[in-house]
Amino acid sequence: MSALPGEGVILSEFWQKARALSRESFLKEFPGPFLVEVAGSGAPEVRDFKTFHGETAFPNPLEPPASGLDATSRIRAVAKRGSLFPGKITVGRSGNNDVVVLNARVSKLQAYFTLENGTHGLVDAESSNGTFLNGEKLKALVRHPVRDTDVIGFGTQTRFLFWTAERLHEKTKALLGGGRRP
Repeated sequence: MSALPGEGVILSEFWQKARALSRESFLKEFPGPFLVEVAGSGAPEVRDFKTFHGETAFPNPLEPPASGLDATSRIRAVAKRGSLFPGKITVGRSGNNDVVVLNARVSKLQAYFTLENGTHGLVDAESSNGTFLNGEKLKALVRHPVRDTDVIGFGTQTRFLFWTAERLHEKTKALLGGGRRP
């Protein structure tokens, strides 16, 4: 499982692999960063793929997440998989994106990540339902820096925590330490 598929894997499966790795091995195999679904965000996968425009009755992206990592959440590597946009890691519901979020309220091409001068950035790609960073709706086509534990919303239903590989490794070891299983 060294390469996570574009749509991600269940976090508990990832933890099974990660628990056996040293920090150096983890960073070599999973250089990150990652998006981890926020527990209880009300982000069920909607596979009808009809674009939705407007407000929903789902969780408010302005509210902080109730909790962080949940073993049943999906984890996705923010990594280039061969989309047509060099220098950009694309996010959207279409299978040709680098990071795939299967939800009808996510645009075919929702947003993209960049890496400039060692800083990750997030850009809304003029999506239908907006991209949110820590509850603030992003202005389209403007790069916004992202950091560990920032909450990213693609539309109003899906929320993710952004984690660099280093911080995710620390969090994973802390959760798996002391005999506790995630």
